[in-house]
Amino acid sequence: MRRRWFPLLLGALALAGACASDAEPVDPPFEDRVVGEGSTTTLLPPIPSDPPAIEGPSIGTLSIPCGRGGEGARFAIADRPGVDGDTITIGTGNDRGGLHTFDSGRVMPDAVEAMAGYCNELGGLLGREVLVREYDAAVVETAERVAAQCDEVIAVVGQGYLRADDAATAGELCELPTFEGWLDDLTVGDPVVLVGYLHAASIEPAAERVVLVGPDTPSAIRANENRAAALQNSSVPAVVVATLTYPVDAPADWDVLAQAVRDADAGLVRIDGACASAVVPFVNAFAADDALPLFLGDSSAYDHTCISDADAAGVPIERLLIELPFHPVEDGDAAPVTARYAELLDELAVEPTGDAFLAASAFWRFAVAVDSCDLRLGRTCLSEASTALDGWTAGGLHRTIGTGLGGDTCVVIMGIAGGRFERRVPEEPGVFDCDPSLSRDR
Repeated sequence: MRRRWFPLLLGALALAGACASDAEPVDPPFEDRVVGEGSTTTLLPPIPSDPPAIEGPSIGTLSIPCGRGGEGARFAIADRPGVDGDTITIGTGNDRGGLHTFDSGRVMPDAVEAMAGYCNELGGLLGREVLVREYDAAVVETAERVAAQCDEVIAVVGQGYLRADDAATAGELCELPTFEGWLDDLTVGDPVVLVGYLHAASIEPAAERVVLVGPDTPSAIRANENRAAALQNSSVPAVVVATLTYPVDAPADWDVLAQAVRDADAGLVRIDGACASAVVPFVNAFAADDALPLFLGDSSAYDHTCISDADAAGVPIERLLIELPFHPVEDGDAAPVTARYAELLDELAVEPTGDAFLAASAFWRFAVAVDSCDLRLGRTCLSEASTALDGWTAGGLHRTIGTGLGGDTCVVIMGIAGGRFERRVPEEPGVFDCDPSLSRDR
């Protein structure tokens, strides 16, 4: 196991006004108190849906909740896993230590660390420095790494574990709040968006025959089952002719998968996975073909370095389409919130990839939840606050998502030309395709 502490600088906080000897004792604000044997009662009412407005820096419509609180919060909040008088410790993780997942979620911890560092420069959360601890599961140790966090952190933020089901199960055992780095894992009611399939079919009629490819994990298999059902019950001119999986803890035989696509006479392949470890080698398996299918990926493939490297190596990446839940940086002034996130990530030496944007969104969901909890800070409150933040957009970065009401169907379809991303649908910068008829809620 590889762990890294990220001790992030916090401005010195004076512990002025030490408790006087005649001061009345303060009862620690635990979320629950034992009333009698085997029973508990909640001390405070549920978290409001809208956190209180605060003054300070902002990103889009998001008010940065850092620098609030201080001595009062430091004295009043009792110690608990991940919280003491000086620090709030969160966990994050990925599988970049795996032999065959070398770039899976690789920038997510970096983005979480960077946002925490930025928050600390502004004064931290509730008078405390935010520390980030990374847990590398290398795929095969997901449950163990999440279980280790139960006694060490207050929440998991922006994690990108491929075995999301194992992570969720281990976290539920200790009621560990999780602020996901991937939108599909975050949103129970997230819609299956079909704009990419319709766009592919409008480019080439053969794209109506679809193969779905993804990791051999329960969550990925379930996602492809949802996509197949959505296509079957929609008006989109597409039919799923095969579903294929590749292993995440063993070498993937991309040539075998490519041959299965050929045998299915598919014109479109929807592939889940990171750009360098999945999308590029899979596309490269078709390099010698006279006619290639179209490929459709998600925001994990929105990685400028990976795409330019693939183009330089001669991989036919121009056949790749990417669905984004946010406006791309290529939109420039038409996407000011994306531009601000990209600028901040760049200032903090983090690649502005799709995964980085969504991990940053996860950190700010956590920070807003902490700010809402204030003196009630603890795992129960964070879980309540996370649920109350239904309709989250990270200040306008991405489409509306939520844990209870679902999300909207907005999406941008990107293509690639000359080693660069370019808009395909809609063509106008700063605009989403939000046709509700092109989705099916799970």
